[in-house]
Amino acid sequence: MHCFCLYFFSFIIFMIFISGCGAPPEPVVQENANSTQTGEVIYPVVYGGTLVDSAGANPVSLNPLLTNDTASGAVTGMVFDGLLSYDDNYALRGDLAESWEVSADGMNISFRLRKGVKWHDGVEFTAEDVKFTYQKMIDPKVDAPFRSRFVIIDSIEIIDPYDLRVHYGKPFSPGLERWVFPIIPKHILENEDFNSSSFNQKPIGTGPYRFVEWIPDDRVILKVNQDYFAGKPFISQWIIRIMPDNSMAFLSLKRDELDLMGLTLDQYVKQVDSEEFRKMFNVYHYPRGDVFHYVGYNFLKPIFQDRRVRRALTMAIDRQKLIDEIFYGYGQITTGPFSMKAWAYDKNIKPWPYSPEQARVLLSEAGWKPGPDGILERDGKKFEFEVILSGPDKTREMIANAIASYWESVGVKAHLKTMEWSVFLKALKEKNFDATLGAWSVGPEPDHYHIWHSSQIPDVAKEKAGSNYISYSNPEADRLWDEGRATFDMQKRREIYGKIHALLHEDQPYTFLFVKESIVAVNKRVKGVTITPSGLNESKFWYIPEELRKY
Repeated sequence: MHCFCLYFFSFIIFMIFISGCGAPPEPVVQENANSTQTGEVIYPVVYGGTLVDSAGANPVSLNPLLTNDTASGAVTGMVFDGLLSYDDNYALRGDLAESWEVSADGMNISFRLRKGVKWHDGVEFTAEDVKFTYQKMIDPKVDAPFRSRFVIIDSIEIIDPYDLRVHYGKPFSPGLERWVFPIIPKHILENEDFNSSSFNQKPIGTGPYRFVEWIPDDRVILKVNQDYFAGKPFISQWIIRIMPDNSMAFLSLKRDELDLMGLTLDQYVKQVDSEEFRKMFNVYHYPRGDVFHYVGYNFLKPIFQDRRVRRALTMAIDRQKLIDEIFYGYGQITTGPFSMKAWAYDKNIKPWPYSPEQARVLLSEAGWKPGPDGILERDGKKFEFEVILSGPDKTREMIANAIASYWESVGVKAHLKTMEWSVFLKALKEKNFDATLGAWSVGPEPDHYHIWHSSQIPDVAKEKAGSNYISYSNPEADRLWDEGRATFDMQKRREIYGKIHALLHEDQPYTFLFVKESIVAVNKRVKGVTITPSGLNESKFWYIPEELRKY
């Protein structure tokens, strides 16, 4: 749970800046969120101490260009910086860039870089690193899942070591926010085999924490960057323990072996309401409209190519009951691919209703008839398929089992297969699956081209990356995604993304399930933690008083 990794799943806001500037502030502690509690001691702000966090899987890679998984982003978000970043209120600010200016036609962005910023090995950061990052991002030999964000750039012109200009071949409205993406060091990687470099396990960045060690299946250790240009964080060491089993992680939390952890709603409702737990932890509760859960259908499989079938599979699921029974009502049905907090999300689009009767009608219209065992058949083949999900994760498995049960009630047989994260991700990239249960974290900027555009269907054989794992292809959707990227007028953009929302709602390439709420337990020895519009505040404001330190 770090706010340093905001870049990773594109927490982005559409802004048209004529110019902008601003340095990240020196860490100044926020008011203790719990200081109003009776009898609470307010401790002085001090540097030092160790915080122990957890991740549900091993990172895939610690090179930010090669990953789009949460475990990797939790580390790279603390080790690297972008030219820009977002604050707790989703406002863009300068990080490696001191200032910037967008041309009136939106086709050029000029950046002025900070002087004196050093990579963790002491080499100075310059415009050459920015251009190198771009060149590797668009290199077809590099397995970069976010390549689509940069291929639209026509060229990068280096004016001097601290000034550069980004040229676009056509207007690109999300251009500025793309530079929230982390920058990598040219001097280390320019002569390396990029995909297999040792850098990918031992990264060197410019960020607030330096990489120390990664022990697979055990932990990642980070230490504070004493020379961080934005002012070093208060906490000196950050340890991320790798704990795939959420139940075991929760036991470690209660044993005082972890300092913070995202709780499942089951844990929150049933296991934290005790005097002992409340003495040790503060529990923070906030909505997460920017993470939606879904079932995705592989369009390469003939069984899913009829829209009536996909719509029937959605209507067979009682999504509100899933929210009520698994998440105790802490959630909301979603209808499309955008953050429910975002301006692009159309609240007038109503969810497909739960109707097993109508689902059966649609399936019958698509040619599926009940077989002797109750499972639907067509052309001598049963309607059965495999759903892959990452794990172990008991909550996700509960969701999958409940969905499989709903489908079975209308004659559809789903076989569930839980995979370790890296294996799961490989299956998605190779399109070696029937359907998948997953989640996307999306921000206010609605340009999710890399997930939905047909050009973003990955092809391992051709070394073609992208995140359209389900191979969704709709010419009208492609046209709208392209149009949205070329449009700067806010009202017109709203109309375009509204059409995309409606189209995907009709097509149902995903069954859009729900968003849920986030609950995080933080040990009371960690001070300076508050809730902001984006969730917990940036962890650089957190601190651990000397007298409360355990490590």
